[in-house]
Parts: sequence; structure tokens; C-alpha cells
Amino acid sequence: MEMGDYPVNFNLKSIALVALCGIAFSLGAYVPAKAQPAGATSKDGEAKPTSYLSEDDQKLQMKQHAFIECINEVDSSLRKRFDVYTEFFARQTASAKQRNSLSSRISESSEAMTFAGDGFLYKLGGRPGGVERSIVTCVSDLKDAVAQPPKDADLDRVGTQYSETLTTLTPLLKTAGEYYKDGDHSDDKMAKGKALDAQIKPLFVALLATSTEMRKIITSNEAMLQNHRLDGIIKVEGKGFRWYTERYMQQARETVRIVADNMSATKPSLAAVQAAETALQAVLDEGKAFAAQHPDSEQSDNQPAWFSLEDSFSDFMRSVKGARRTVADIQANGGKFTNVAGFTEPGGRELRLQAQYLIGYYNDLIETYNRR
Repeated sequence: MEMGDYPVNFNLKSIALVALCGIAFSLGAYVPAKAQPAGATSKDGEAKPTSYLSEDDQKLQMKQHAFIECINEVDSSLRKRFDVYTEFFARQTASAKQRNSLSSRISESSEAMTFAGDGFLYKLGGRPGGVERSIVTCVSDLKDAVAQPPKDADLDRVGTQYSETLTTLTPLLKTAGEYYKDGDHSDDKMAKGKALDAQIKPLFVALLATSTEMRKIITSNEAMLQNHRLDGIIKVEGKGFRWYTERYMQQARETVRIVADNMSATKPSLAAVQAAETALQAVLDEGKAFAAQHPDSEQSDNQPAWFSLEDSFSDFMRSVKGARRTVADIQANGGKFTNVAGFTEPGGRELRLQAQYLIGYYNDLIETYNRR
């Protein structure tokens, strides 16, 4: 399910949400409401700022844009293609006996079956063609971002590591793609394929490790920026409809991250999913209570966005509850799931499917918010 990538930089573009087990889910980009235009005044007559963030926060937000674009356009696709390649390579190098064993344990994905024709760079960034351009842009933009203020030692370090590793890895991916597409792996019995793999795999492992660290840093920074934004709203406008709207969107981002991560984990934590649900419900209830105290605002010419979004808020809340029930049911049945036909199957597939449904509801919420 490709929809935009992970809920991180809401003012520019979001990033792919990736569980540590390597399953990537994509989430849409949320664009927060901005402060009043320059020249507008607050109740006491003072000029309102053009942003709810400080100048330093705005610079950090701009710096991270290159990291977010690179993850959206390059990294998320490469993560999935590496998983496909790993399955493909294992089958190509296995003996007949081993291949039968693999077949009994793994259902070969359609992507792995067509890997030889598609290669690593298939539809990178969600679009066929322009693959190398996407990588060149990613590397160039990361280098520029590292040089931009403010200095962030950890972010600058992983940005440099990522761009250098990707630069080394890209020509090998292109060579491997041509090798498999031409069918040469059938002629030489995977001799060159094994040699290429010895170079590709360590680089890919290093790239994904750096990517994971980079995503954690950006997620942490974005949580900080969002808290600063909420503080800025209170300072400028007080705790009103805008604050409750932005607060819900912030909590929705955190909730979908926690729930989707757990649903794609080997051992989901029902307690963590329940805690995320409870936190989101509390924020929604607080906003609804505030709206109930200001019923005239719904009929005003300048109706707050809360009222047009409330149905979407509730829809997403219901999807979170449904996800929690799925986790609870599968755990209660020893990790098994009974499908509509009455057959029992491992619960992991159903959890991943429900996680994608959850993300679909989240993206619907994002789209509705951004159209407000």
C-alpha cells in the first residue's frame, strides 16, 4: 500500500513508517495550519507571527526536508526491493532439496518471481523511470542539507553516511539488475550473482541500519517541533479549536505509528496498542467537550476546521479500536486467525492486512485535513 510515507514532517512531506522488522507502510503528509498572515493582530493588538515555530525551529524543519524526500522517494522502495531480492537470491542459490524446503516454509511473492526482470530499481519512488535521477537528487540534497544550519551532529552524521553508502551501492544495483534481466545468472550458475551479493548485501545492511537511525532522529525532532507548534498556538491564540485540532493530528500520528509497528511485529504488544488507543480517545473526547461548549462556532461564517474534521477523527478512532480488537482476538487464539471461510491460519498475515487498513483510514484523515 503506497500512499505517501511516514508521519513525520507534517509541514513539508511525510516519511515512510517502517517497523524494525523491515515491513514498510506508507502514510500521507499532513500540513499543519499556519499562523495568521503578517500584519494580523491578536486580541491585545500585538502583531501575530507568521509561524507558530521559532526561527531556529523553522530552519531545522527545512533542513530535514531533504532527509524526508530521500526516504520517500528512494529509501522506502529500496527497503522493499531488498526483501524481495533476499528471497529471490535464496531460491536461486538453493539446491533442489533446499528449494523444496523453502517452498514448504515460504510462499514466494509475486515480486520475487519477477525480480529477474524488474531488478532493484523497479518503480523506485513509486514511478517507473527516472530511477537514477531520484538517487542522484537524494544524494545531492542530503549533502546540501548537512551543510545547512542548524548543526545537528547526529542528523548530519547519518545524512553523510547514508549518501556515501548509497553512492557506493547504486552502480552495483544497476549491474546486478542487468545481470539478472539478461538471464546471465542461468548461464553461469549464479557465479557472478554470488560475487555481486558479497558486495551488495553488506552495503545494503549498512544502508538500512543508517536509515533506521535517521528515521528515529527525524521522528524525535518532529515530535519536538510539533510540541513547540502547539505551545506556539497557545501563546498566540490560546487553547482553542486550532489547538485541539492540531493536538488530535499529532496524537493520530503517534497512534498509527505505535499500532502499525505492533501489528507488523513478531510479538505484538496488546498493552501498547491499548495505551495508544486510550491516549487518542482522550484527546478526541477533550476536543469534543470543547466543541460542545462553543456550539455557536459551528454556525459562524469562519467555522473552525474542527467541525469539518470531526467525522474523520471519529472514523480513524474506530479503525484504531478495530485494530486493537484484531490484536486481542489473535492473541487470545494462540496467534491464529479464523477467516471468513472458517479456516484457521497464522495471525501475522491478518495483522499486516489490518495494519494497512488502519493506515488507509489515517491517510483518508490526512487528505480531509489538507483539503480543509
